Amino acid sequence: AQTAATTVVRPAVDPENLNAYSAGIKSEFLNKRLRFNAEAWFYDYKNIQVVNQVVGAQILTNAGAAEIKGIDFEVTALPLQNLTLNAAVSIADGEYTKFPGGPTFYGTQAIPGDPNSCTFAPAPTPSPAHAQLACNLKGRKTVQTIPLSVNVTATYRIPTDFGPFDLTAGWSHGGDFYWEADNDRDSYQKKTDVFNASIQWSTLDEKYSVRVFGRNLGQEKYYAYGANSATSNFKYSPAAPRS
Repeated sequence: AQTAATTVVRPAVDPENLNAYSAGIKSEFLNKRLRFNAEAWFYDYKNIQVVNQVVGAQILTNAGAAEIKGIDFEVTALPLQNLTLNAAVSIADGEYTKFPGGPTFYGTQAIPGDPNSCTFAPAPTPSPAHAQLACNLKGRKTVQTIPLSVNVTATYRIPTDFGPFDLTAGWSHGGDFYWEADNDRDSYQKKTDVFNASIQWSTLDEKYSVRVFGRNLGQEKYYAYGANSATSNFKYSPAAPRS
């Protein structure tokens, strides 16, 4: 496996090429009290760049190709005076359509797919305990592609003679993706639901404001970052607790 001390000079990665296609609508109804936007999109990657974690360092490598497609919805509504509702939903799906020699790690999971499609990475000497393998990762999910992302916020404004107060509550749903291209089971990020709230006071001219907030009120436990390693298996960085 390769480490930060490896003296083998790696070839430069190829430029990442992206053909992006999208179509959508923007609309307003009820005297601009309801706004609805939608967009469908398709990303066709060639030589998509993927970060590979080695001992003490990160390196870039090229996957052959990948396709990511999805659809986004946004809604803003003013159902009552001083009440604003916002909702955003994103549905996405992505996979590597070509990825020969993709990085994975022996020792953290069974060799993905057909064992005959995986060979030891050539440079310079593999470590038997957690050796990096070069595998055909065609059909694997693209990294950090969230199948369903939802963000909803509600803000109620209370006008006063000394400035308005804004009460805001929000919910975010995400997760359900892989941190690594090999889709190692240890790199899976579970579904997450995070609740936030805040109270903000602003001056009458709204030049100045003071805000008190609470984040992750439900104490959801999830990861802000994850990566595999040839020596220490998978490493995680936990997201912030309630704050």
